[in-house]
Amino acid sequence: MSEFFACGIAQTWPGVLGAMAAYQIELNDLDLGQLLDGLRIRAKSWERTADYLRTEKMPEGEFFIIEECSKPQEADDIAAHYRSIIEKIERQMEAQE
Repeated sequence: MSEFFACGIAQTWPGVLGAMAAYQIELNDLDLGQLLDGLRIRAKSWERTADYLRTEKMPEGEFFIIEECSKPQEADDIAAHYRSIIEKIERQMEAQE
């Protein structure tokens, strides 16, 4: 497994590499809302994938694309990582209000 993506930013999955660099990024409230929406969609997709892998049933009345994964725990871990990113951003937003 490569240590870096093509753009040179280290992978951020927990436990993969040690301590990661921290960045300070400025976004306006509209852009930040869009970012959070995207992260929530990704988290939900991984949560639904984990549910599907456990039950082999699609949620009633819903359609979604199953993420590339074969183990429910892996999907849970990825979803939790997305949720932790969301929480970090929301805490920083609250601190600046």
